[in-house]
Amino acid sequence: MPAIIDPEPSDGSEPVSVFESGAILVYLAEKTGKLLPRDLRGRKTVLEWLFWQVGGLGPMAGQNHHFGVYAPEKLPYAIERYVNETNRLYGVLDRRLDGRGFIAGEDYTIADIASYPWIVPWQRQRQDLDESPEFAALVRHGPGAARDGARLCEGRTLLEPPRRDRGGEEDPLRADLRGNASRLSACLFDP
Repeated sequence: MPAIIDPEPSDGSEPVSVFESGAILVYLAEKTGKLLPRDLRGRKTVLEWLFWQVGGLGPMAGQNHHFGVYAPEKLPYAIERYVNETNRLYGVLDRRLDGRGFIAGEDYTIADIASYPWIVPWQRQRQDLDESPEFAALVRHGPGAARDGARLCEGRTLLEPPRRDRGGEEDPLRADLRGNASRLSACLFDP
């Protein structure tokens, strides 16, 4: 379970612990004043898409990985169900990004941070990117790539996290997601 401890909370009192990715992103965005709009409508839109990822993209792509890659018994129905649901969610995201630089509009937000690591392992999710060049650019280069071709956090790669062998200490998929999340967090929240 993802968790952080903030030793210096903004209220100046004792350290604060926060668990779950979405809650951590909201907490850090509110503390830093970054990546979450302050206006009512902008904030609402970002939170809608954050919760879309937390309640849909993450769980469905996670089940896709489990049944397609890790399950000791390959169950065709489960594999097909989650590959198809992941594909549907990719379609939702692709349509949402049409004409926008980022999920919630023209600014990079915590909705992008939450969603992006789940689409990086598109090959393991058995997804085809040939149908949408803009979506392929997002996956290969990070949020905003479809709009301007630029990478986030200039000079840092997001798609080449450290990997270990299957017999090593950590599963490669978890290293992929953790590596991307930690690089994004470091480059976006750190001054």
